[in-house]
Amino acid sequence: MRCPFLFPLKPALAALCVLLTVGQAVAHSPGDLMIVGYKSSQSPSDSISFVTWVELAAGESLILIDADYSGGGDGTGQGLAGGSYESLRSITWTNGSSALPPGTVITIPDVTASTPSPNIGSCTRSGNFALTNQGEQIFLAQGTIVDSGGNDYLNGQLIFGLDYEGSGGWGESGESALPSVLNVVLGNINMGEIDDAEFPDINRNGKAISDYSLDVVNPSKWQSVGSESLSSTIFNDDSVAEMLGAVSPGLLFHTRRMNNKLPILDESWSISQGATGDNIENLNGASCIRIPNWIPANERADPTAVYYLYFADHSGNYIRMAWAANIEGPWTGFRMNENTYPDIGDRGVLSLGDDDEIDAGDGLMIDGHIASPDVLIDDTNQRIIMYFHGQVWFTSEGRSNSRSQRTISATSSDGLNFNMPSGGDSRAGQSGHGVLSVNYGESYFRIFEEGGRQYALTNTGDLYGAPVDSSNVPLDPLVPNASYNHTSRYWDQGPKPFTDETESRGWLDWGNDLGALRPRHFGVLKRDGLLYAFYTNKGEIGERVKISTFDFANLPSGSELSFEDWHGVFPSQELLRPEENWEGANLPLSISGAGGADDPMHELRDPSVLEDNDGRTYLFYSGSGEKAIGVAQLVSLPVLGGPTEVTTGAAHTFTVATDVDVAPEWLKISKTSTTAVGFDAEEASSYLIHDGNGYAPLQSATVSQGNQSYQLAHSATQQSVTLTLPNKYYATQGATLHFSSRLRSSTTGQFAELQVSFDGVTWQSLWVQRGGSAEADFTTRVVDISGLAGRCFELRFRYQHEPLRNSSIVSGNSSSQGWFIDDIVTSGLETVATVTEANFSSSSFTLDDITAMVEPEVTLGDDVDDRFLISVSGLHAGSGFSESIGYGKPYAVRIRSSYEQFMYDYFSDIERADPLVYEKTADPDGDGIVNLLEHAFGSSPQEPGSNPVHFTGDTIHPSLTFPWNSAAGHSYFLQMGDLQTSFVDVEFTESSEIVEGQLMITLSPAPSVIVPSEKAFFRIKVE
Repeated sequence: MRCPFLFPLKPALAALCVLLTVGQAVAHSPGDLMIVGYKSSQSPSDSISFVTWVELAAGESLILIDADYSGGGDGTGQGLAGGSYESLRSITWTNGSSALPPGTVITIPDVTASTPSPNIGSCTRSGNFALTNQGEQIFLAQGTIVDSGGNDYLNGQLIFGLDYEGSGGWGESGESALPSVLNVVLGNINMGEIDDAEFPDINRNGKAISDYSLDVVNPSKWQSVGSESLSSTIFNDDSVAEMLGAVSPGLLFHTRRMNNKLPILDESWSISQGATGDNIENLNGASCIRIPNWIPANERADPTAVYYLYFADHSGNYIRMAWAANIEGPWTGFRMNENTYPDIGDRGVLSLGDDDEIDAGDGLMIDGHIASPDVLIDDTNQRIIMYFHGQVWFTSEGRSNSRSQRTISATSSDGLNFNMPSGGDSRAGQSGHGVLSVNYGESYFRIFEEGGRQYALTNTGDLYGAPVDSSNVPLDPLVPNASYNHTSRYWDQGPKPFTDETESRGWLDWGNDLGALRPRHFGVLKRDGLLYAFYTNKGEIGERVKISTFDFANLPSGSELSFEDWHGVFPSQELLRPEENWEGANLPLSISGAGGADDPMHELRDPSVLEDNDGRTYLFYSGSGEKAIGVAQLVSLPVLGGPTEVTTGAAHTFTVATDVDVAPEWLKISKTSTTAVGFDAEEASSYLIHDGNGYAPLQSATVSQGNQSYQLAHSATQQSVTLTLPNKYYATQGATLHFSSRLRSSTTGQFAELQVSFDGVTWQSLWVQRGGSAEADFTTRVVDISGLAGRCFELRFRYQHEPLRNSSIVSGNSSSQGWFIDDIVTSGLETVATVTEANFSSSSFTLDDITAMVEPEVTLGDDVDDRFLISVSGLHAGSGFSESIGYGKPYAVRIRSSYEQFMYDYFSDIERADPLVYEKTADPDGDGIVNLLEHAFGSSPQEPGSNPVHFTGDTIHPSLTFPWNSAAGHSYFLQMGDLQTSFVDVEFTESSEIVEGQLMITLSPAPSVIVPSEKAFFRIKVE
């Protein structure tokens, strides 16, 4: 909230004047430059700093003048008639050869030195210039001081005034008067009896340059300063586009485990299908399709088959398939019965055969194992394409020299046989189909299309792009031309967006036993211009399914190298973790490793997505590592749409879009506040919430600056100690958080983390630092939190012991142990408070429906828009189930009351900050009609007018006629009194008509209230 501060004129005896002489004669206005710091008593004393909100030209000179402003003349402080400045002492500051942009801060730390040393430019000193520690008044001005025989005057413009002497404001005994030109909202500030103060760094970010000035003239935004020097930190220009509407890209999802939360395939199922030995317990890499209509029933695995589910054994020698009429099953294995198909070459849909290899032609050989099918439907050519991986080698280079795990492909006319047509030691395939002799790239391809080109996410998160020609035209992604060298990768290898992201946030160089986090397998869903990448991470404790969103509306596209700059929104949404025993929930946590899972593990793997033709979406995944396959319905949370800028009283409608089987359940409205969000240890005790052990969160032995810092330390193993920021927050575009950090004595099992939670229960790390080496100094850590834009969340610092990484800890809270934190500063964050939460079951609502809820929260008297966040939760229900699925992403709406819009239409930001302008009882144009009435009558508050209420009729049948603004939302009443000071409401009749486009209302008192021959007065009351 911006708070104006006006101060009356008072006589003065002495003042310190900062005079700006601008060689280019660019005229500044009050508030274009402001003083933002001064020190008169604390060492180093006699320091001053100021900020410019406008560009300062190269070579521009600024003169600091210690003088007495007389307050005489016309009281303006400007020109010969404006009063004089006496006892002149000065410092001249001159800018260097470069212009200074708005937001630049100039500090002069040693104004009493013979040659002061500013942070920018140079200074010369004349006389005994100094700041007194018993109070001063400071002026900023533009122009020159004209010597007038000891009564010098300002030939120029005053810009700013600061008073830090006495609690009574300007003009107390012995103080300077406030020139009338500075008696405006942005023209001055009174700091009271504070000898050393500064507008702090914590408040110098998160806003546009034009939005800081009202904060600077608010003394409550300043802080006292001690021994530290005045800050030269610039005011960041955090101008962003309106953060309105659905700011955060993409959907949020909920999963409903199907099949009564049991697996659809597991070891017992494999046995029931006739599998034996090593072929029963490893099930992974699922890929499901709905059988296309162009495959007739009699050519399917069974005439009733609707779905084909392809999967594998991690080290298997054939690709398996099961079919079902329903997504939950029962599923029937295809050619899995070893009694019926004793030869390995006859099993499944593709086999290595008895000799454990496939000769794909052109010298490309596949052996060892085949797995990770990714099955696609090619409707145009009426074929089924299966990408898979195996051990690939080339006869021209020899098996030992060229064998590596690569992605290859095969095709089939019906999805039942992908073998080579010749068969060899496997069953014969179909003519024109089989395995292609193409090495596409890394293993585990999951393919999607963007901008007419195919791409794939692969093992470890590498991006690959299908080939293009010299004109950037996509080539056939499946079959290369005749010049293709079969020993080389056909697709173009690109970046590693997932690994690059996590490494930049601290998951790096954790040792050979772990390494950084690495994606394992992906599932992909492309919808409405966004890619939803489902994945799990190797190296994670309790591997789980997450979703990363790639918003192609804000990513480069169209060139061969576009994907080099692709990145997903961070953090990813956590979707699914082990909760059922078959998923490994009953097993101990462990660090997931690379390769197969021979034993049951507490982890989920191998997500794969199917969009069905009835609008439903399903997620297939492996549980207990690779011991079973399950299916869940993937349900998107409700999405709001509608206007983003509204005024109460106007007609607006908002819509709620829901997924199949989902209905709206709750409506929540919150409001954001653009207050600075930051914390330092000197003010910490009432702000951050400490939890985890009995150690005190504040200490004074190891500090960054000031005399305290936070400390998080462990008193026992397996401990999680946290400092939680006290509010919920909303992030705008480009949001960041930085803090001073020092991780001292610790082990490699102790981790410092910054975490976020969207629900207050589940936390994800945004940044992490592993212990093991004691830092000698504090380091400023800058964490990109722009991925939180458009979301509501909580933040916390966590110091965690992970015994699986290292069972030992350094315990204790001495000055050399644990994690020390201070100077937490954010930009682009706003606090969030819930306004209301209510049951809601409609697919739409109007602004009128919620006006009563939000209107009390609409503020006046500042230039900060009232932004409300509206979100709807869903109820997912169907046969035998009903469950709440939570709130979708918030929809940001700027809501103004009709009166606030009226103010915006007629007055500037600065004018609206003045209570003499914005109050409903104010009369800025002086015509006797206050703002409330101007608003109600639809007249201008800037143009004086006559009384719009006219007497009509006669003394027997009196009437009052007046214009009316029906959109204003006011009510009118007819009042009568026998004296002009005594009025009561009376009954009336009314009529209306449109006159030249203006609604005119006529009120006539009811006959019963008229008393013949008695005097009566009538008036209109407006509320």
